[in-house]
Amino acid sequence: MSYDLTEQQLNIRGEAEAFAAEHLAATEFNATFDRSGWRACAQFGAMGVTIPTEFGGRGAGLEEFVAMFDGLGYAAPHRLGLFIAINAHVFGSVETLFKAGTDEQKQRFLKKLATGEWVAAHSVTEPDGGSDIGNMKTVARAVDGGWVINGIKKYTTCGAGANLHIVYARMDDPERYRLSCFLIEPNTPGMTVRALPASGLDGSGLSEVTYDNVRVPSENLLGKAGAGAMLFQGSIERERACIFGFVIGAMRRQVELATEYARQRVVSGKPIAAYQAISHRIAEMRVRLDAAQMLLYRAAALKAAGKRAPVESAVAKLYVSEAFLENSLALSRVHGGNGFLKENGIERFVRDALGTIIFSGTSDIQRNIIAAQMGVRE
Repeated sequence: MSYDLTEQQLNIRGEAEAFAAEHLAATEFNATFDRSGWRACAQFGAMGVTIPTEFGGRGAGLEEFVAMFDGLGYAAPHRLGLFIAINAHVFGSVETLFKAGTDEQKQRFLKKLATGEWVAAHSVTEPDGGSDIGNMKTVARAVDGGWVINGIKKYTTCGAGANLHIVYARMDDPERYRLSCFLIEPNTPGMTVRALPASGLDGSGLSEVTYDNVRVPSENLLGKAGAGAMLFQGSIERERACIFGFVIGAMRRQVELATEYARQRVVSGKPIAAYQAISHRIAEMRVRLDAAQMLLYRAAALKAAGKRAPVESAVAKLYVSEAFLENSLALSRVHGGNGFLKENGIERFVRDALGTIIFSGTSDIQRNIIAAQMGVRE
């Protein structure tokens, strides 16, 4: 097993770093939905890395996708809300449409999504359900020519900027619980989007979406009726395995920021790097970074090879998010009072890291998955 990035991965990471340094350096952007950053990343080709060129993508692999976002997160760590929006768009919508969509659906939607011309929102989580898709209350009722959907989704990434909504709903079937997936097009009557300002990950478009008698034509069913749970499980496993490339990049930048500050900040006549408490804290940051990087790239490699990786994906999601939070707190502590000031941009890491331990399944959900796969619990 190789622990080094390939030449292709290093090249795409380097390209991403150069692009982000030039085009995403601005610190001012729309905190509800980072439209300016989205357009820039669309021109760079960030939304279609794994999609064939015939649909406007790059035709590369999952490992290259992770490497690209590793570079973006390193060079623009203040735009992590933008990067989580793009990742949610890719794994929840673009790849799902590519894998399960009909030829007609791909012709209508895929190129617009893969090129970033359109933004897609992936609506799964509900106010009372959280990570439990087995308790979904949004209902799709069959009518002539399609379905009518009613319900509320919460924590929908990209909702505030979306052109297309990919929505999961349970079928109106009293005999058994089945989920289906639907494509809801722009300007469909009955859909209301309310932005949800959060403490971090600015620009992600986080929203609550209400579906009030939203009519969906039969041709907008994604995949087979009743097969939504399987479709979702496939997409979420790939998401957990690959979504944190930008976090690895941000963690690389954190180690550099901590090291530079510790060398420059002088207390009692010597740099604080000379104090064991500070040097050990930074050393631990490096340990967490290296472990997180290996776990993430391992999970991405397994999914790139077409293998199931429920444990590896959950381990990567759990460890990387928790390590990012620990490193963000450590970086703030190294900076002391300066880490508490907004003008220095250090405290943003802590706010962003709090979001990473929640989305794509909380840390405790990942522990449940790991324990169940190990046979520790049912």
